[in-house]
Amino acid sequence: MNAMEQTQTTQPIQKKHYFYRIYCKDPEVSDCYIGKTCHFEARISHHKLLSNDSDLKLYQFISENGGFNNFVCECVHSEVCTEEASTFIEYAMYHLFKPSLNTRVPRVKTNVFKSKKIDYNRQACQKHYMIQKECECGWIGSKMSFAHHLSSKKHKYWVEENELHESVFGDVIILDDESIMPNDTCCAQCKMNIH
Repeated sequence: MNAMEQTQTTQPIQKKHYFYRIYCKDPEVSDCYIGKTCHFEARISHHKLLSNDSDLKLYQFISENGGFNNFVCECVHSEVCTEEASTFIEYAMYHLFKPSLNTRVPRVKTNVFKSKKIDYNRQACQKHYMIQKECECGWIGSKMSFAHHLSSKKHKYWVEENELHESVFGDVIILDDESIMPNDTCCAQCKMNIH
């Protein structure tokens, strides 16, 4: 296999995608549906066929509002792109038109969004762990583990010995030294290990 053939086989396949909206001709009805397909006319024919006897939300709505002939199937955008790019476009169309007849939000497969979210969550967790709380019983620890400390045997024993109410605690201290925060420790929100 030469270099030209290798680059052709590793590139994602690009097809023409049609992004369409189905809506009622009656201006009083604002509900709509957003979809995408590579075969626009075949997809519209399929919608028309299913509108006669399907119990899905879109087709029930079509039946209840005058049948398929009372609806417009409009191609709002077409693009030659990869499947992944088409999903991003469909996602954007979904948020632009805010359809009420779709039963699912288009799923964007992206590691980019996940990595940004994990980085944000890691930073937020580091801030939480940097906040130190001090208890009257002598315990000093992170704000994140303070609730766990309140149910510990050590704290309960100290409360019994001193006959104090559990609401008597010291001030919150924010430490400036980030080096005390282990990089691999984070909360359940960002799905990282917790010590």
